[in-house]
Amino acid sequence: MRDYDVNVNEQSGQSINLTSLFRFPELEFTYTFVIIDQDAHDITGSVDIEVEDLVMNIGVTLDKESETSYQASAGSVTVTNLG
Repeated sequence: MRDYDVNVNEQSGQSINLTSLFRFPELEFTYTFVIIDQDAHDITGSVDIEVEDLVMNIGVTLDKESETSYQASAGSVTVTNLG
């Protein structure tokens, strides 16, 4: 777990980026999906993924609510497999 010290300069609408690296030695998982095509047919499939390193980058927007509090919202989350 990481802590981030962010100076928001008492303003609203500022963005910060948080980046974390996760290491999973030889972790395997299966991503299963169902897609409905234009003719309402189900298309199913799965992908086997072996993961070693994942980088997660989160773009966060901070909006000032009062003198002592901010509302944070994730604007974008990107996960990248480096393995």
